[in-house]
Amino acid sequence: MSTVKHIVEQGEYLSLIALNYGLASWRDIYDHPDNAEFRRLRPDPNLIYPGDVVFVPSPEQAEYEGATEQRHRFRHTGPRRSVRIYFKDLFGESLINEPYRLKLDGQDWTEDQTDGEGMVYLEVPMSCRHAKFEIAGYEHDFMFSQLDPVTTVSGIQARLNHLGYWCGRVDGIYGPLTAGGMEQFQRYEHETNGLEVSSWGWPEKPSLQRLSLVHDGIDAVGDEPVSGRFIIDQPGVSSEQVQADADDSSDADNAHEADVEEPIDEHGPQEDEDEPDPV
Repeated sequence: MSTVKHIVEQGEYLSLIALNYGLASWRDIYDHPDNAEFRRLRPDPNLIYPGDVVFVPSPEQAEYEGATEQRHRFRHTGPRRSVRIYFKDLFGESLINEPYRLKLDGQDWTEDQTDGEGMVYLEVPMSCRHAKFEIAGYEHDFMFSQLDPVTTVSGIQARLNHLGYWCGRVDGIYGPLTAGGMEQFQRYEHETNGLEVSSWGWPEKPSLQRLSLVHDGIDAVGDEPVSGRFIIDQPGVSSEQVQADADDSSDADNAHEADVEEPIDEHGPQEDEDEPDPV
């Protein structure tokens, strides 16, 4: 069976790639023999990154038997995906049996409540990109399948925001708000799980490994430096050296290179604008 080389772009995931190529399941791609190296690199099929290479097989033609000169009905349900979201209050307590309103991709509002663990479980179409929640007096916007690697500033920001450590909008700029969110995360993990921290508020490798484990369920941190724009200094290191290290690894997030290189506003960095965060 022939295959097509596909380079993963921002916002793509295996089920969507399979759908776009006319395949019935993401497993047709993930389990293909030509993707053995991809499986080694990405043991969790739910976590793939821009720039990953997969080989997509050609779809097989299905055949069905039926009597001639009769009408036959076929039902195409369309692929869907599962989404689980946990809601907690400012004190870290789960919002159990909490009423909420939900709007998917601008459709009509629906109403329901969280379960006994504060979780919302959704089955949404593969094409769904945006969800808006109203819960406990707050609005929350989620963008599906827009999460960058944890070794990028934008990936760090999105994960911290999702976990409740607010660091402003996801803009790829590591400034005071992002550092503050990172420090809150570090102090919580230090007190509850013994995380060792040598530079509070700085994206050290142990802190990123812990962030990846807490948010993604796996350690997806390698030896490469964090890619992004830094406007604060690491203790004992100049910002020029930090930016030089980040520039050396600019290919870590090609899909957002233009965003990373955007000039800072002349009035100063703006990290606290309200925008939908990627999920």
